[in-house]
Amino acid sequence: MNVLKLLNLRRNEVPRLVRATALFFLVSVNDGIVKSVAAAVFNIRQGVEHLPLMYTWIAVLFSLSMALLSWLTAKVPRQRLLFGLLSAVALLLVFNTGMLLLEHQGRNLGFLHDGFYSFLFISSELARSLVGFQIWIVAGGICYTSRAKVLFPLLAASATLGDIAGGFVVRVLGTLLESYQLYGLSALNMALVILLMRALVRRYFISQQEGEEGKCSLLITLKP
Repeated sequence: MNVLKLLNLRRNEVPRLVRATALFFLVSVNDGIVKSVAAAVFNIRQGVEHLPLMYTWIAVLFSLSMALLSWLTAKVPRQRLLFGLLSAVALLLVFNTGMLLLEHQGRNLGFLHDGFYSFLFISSELARSLVGFQIWIVAGGICYTSRAKVLFPLLAASATLGDIAGGFVVRVLGTLLESYQLYGLSALNMALVILLMRALVRRYFISQQEGEEGKCSLLITLKP
C-alpha cells in the first residue's frame, strides 16, 4: 500500500502496469541485443568507415516507413497493423539469424554476400526503431491521458533497465555464443513479446473519452 501511495498508483492499475513494464523490458532487451550484434558484425566485416552511409539510408528508409505506416493506419484495422508489423519484424530477425548461421558455417551466399552486412545493419536498426515506436503507441492505449504522467515514467524506467540488461546479456553471452546464436535469442524474445502484447491488448486497451476526471482524449478501440 505504501509503495502504491509513493508511486501515486491506483490498485486497479497494478496488473496492467506489471504487464506493460514486462513488455517494455523485453522489447528493450531485444533492442540491446539486436543493435549490439548487428553493429559488431557490420563493423568487423565492412568497417566503421561505412557507418555514415548506413545511417543516411536508415534515416531515409525510416522516414518512408513512417509515411507508409501513416497511410496504412487509415486502411488497416489498428490491431491487425500492430501485430502484422511485429510479425514482420520477427520474420526479419529469423531471416537474419539464418543468414548469420550460413555465414558462420562458411557457406557461399552468392550475390547476397556483398550486400548482406549492410542489410543486416540497416534492417536491424529499422526493426528496433519501429518496434520501439509501436510499444509507445500501445502505452497510450492502456491508460487514460490524465494518468500518463504517472505511468509513462515507470514504463520508461523499465525500458531503460531492459536496455541495460540487453547489453549485459551480450557482454556475458558474447564469449559463449556465436553471433547467430545471440541474434537468434532476439527472434525468440520477439515471439514472447508478441504473446505478451496480445494479452495486454486484449485485456487492457481502453476506449478513452471525456470521463469522470473531466479529461478528453483520443478514442482508441481495439477488438481481438
